[in-house]
Amino acid sequence: MTNRFSLILMLLVFSVIQVVFISCGKSDPDSIPSYIAVDTSFLHSQSGLTGSSSHRIVDVWLYADEQLIGAFETPVMIPVLEEGKVKLRFNPGIMANGIGESRQAYSFLSPYEITTRLTRDSVVVINPVYTYKDNVHMVWIEDFEDLSANLKKSAKSDTSVLITTTPGEVFEGSASGKIVLTKEPSRQFFEVLSDTSYVLPQDGSTIVLEMNYKTETVFTVGVFVNTSTTMTQVSVLNLNATDTWKKVYIYLTTAVNTNSSALDYSIFFGGFIDEEASQSVVYLDNLKLLY
Repeated sequence: MTNRFSLILMLLVFSVIQVVFISCGKSDPDSIPSYIAVDTSFLHSQSGLTGSSSHRIVDVWLYADEQLIGAFETPVMIPVLEEGKVKLRFNPGIMANGIGESRQAYSFLSPYEITTRLTRDSVVVINPVYTYKDNVHMVWIEDFEDLSANLKKSAKSDTSVLITTTPGEVFEGSASGKIVLTKEPSRQFFEVLSDTSYVLPQDGSTIVLEMNYKTETVFTVGVFVNTSTTMTQVSVLNLNATDTWKKVYIYLTTAVNTNSSALDYSIFFGGFIDEEASQSVVYLDNLKLLY
């Protein structure tokens, strides 16, 4: 179902609800709500500073005159018992680690605020536009648009990341990352990690890796914990096979804070060929490490 069709359907449903409310609310006009329709959300990103504008904002947390109305999955039509000039604030909601039961407001984006006039029995359509907050530290952006990727294979890895510019394989821009696994003995496993290690906060600050991916096999995302004498691998999330590109927000906070003796951390990706396939391909794009 497209967002446009969803919005049209919501407006049709509103017409029916409107008749019911008018009939039931003749003796109490204050019981008739105004409606705010949210069709979709947008991310305004500065490509040179904050990377891609790709997002997976699935919810809005709505405040009217600083009062929480609720959290809603979009597209949605929200009834509000307000009228006249109202200040609205929308906080973006995402699924942490791609899990539907882990929906939460995404703290790295500024709320979208607008003052509008609400009228009972009427619909105002608002599609929020979000931006990254000024205090967000974006320590790594890899969009695979350069000649080489800021990823290196580990000593255990059978293969490394390629840069693909084939139109059917690229998520956006002119290139994406590509990893090819085959049944050949030397091509069945991959493990690649950021070729730079990053100093990350160990004070409980939220740390997230954003990424787009498409994969024909399960692969793992995590961190290498680097001390002066050791390098310990900590897996964070397994991503299942998908035949469409997906966006995921991977929370690294616990992995970092439970290994607070580290000097710094490297991000890794690793996986095996699907045992039932003769070839498995993993695609990556728009890696963003931020806190």
